[in-house]
Amino acid sequence: MLFRIGCCNPSKEIYVELNQLEEKLKELQVKGMHIEQVLHCIAKETGPKSRSEESILLGEWLELVRSKNRIVRSENELMHMLNQREREELQEAITSQLRHLMTIEKKSKVEATEEERLLANLSQVVEKRNVIVQVLEQDRLNEEVEDQKCEDLLSPEKLRDTTTCQKTWRSVMSNFRNSKWANNVKSYYNATQKSF
Repeated sequence: MLFRIGCCNPSKEIYVELNQLEEKLKELQVKGMHIEQVLHCIAKETGPKSRSEESILLGEWLELVRSKNRIVRSENELMHMLNQREREELQEAITSQLRHLMTIEKKSKVEATEEERLLANLSQVVEKRNVIVQVLEQDRLNEEVEDQKCEDLLSPEKLRDTTTCQKTWRSVMSNFRNSKWANNVKSYYNATQKSF
């Protein structure tokens, strides 16, 4: 990742990296469409040579899917980092305001109410930051499961079995196009990029 701690504007660097990841994702999608077209043609053919070619291409296809998943995961992680950074800045601002109010010995009703409101806001911000951490951990666990499934699909035994190959290919193509992560990350990324 290009993101460097201590940079003057980490949010800007996150957007730069998101753009780079988006370009890599587009390249993978073009390669994936090409392999998909070749696989469709091979699927119409019969014979040991076409089965062998299909196994090789399916292996390449699955590697593309793994690469795509890594990119989408990186995008997802960057979006969480950006969100976490925004929450940190908000927490710092609220804490600063609270410190100021706490130095006042005799608070007016307005100041006391403001202090209560800031404490409630601080609690919400901390809770949202905790949710981000939990989501990141859940994503990491889901990634492990996905990686294991992909490893299983890439096993030589499964790639040699024609029936498994065709089922795997259909399943992977469907997942490649309809990834909820890819759609969520792109939507969030496009929305936040407009405000940047």
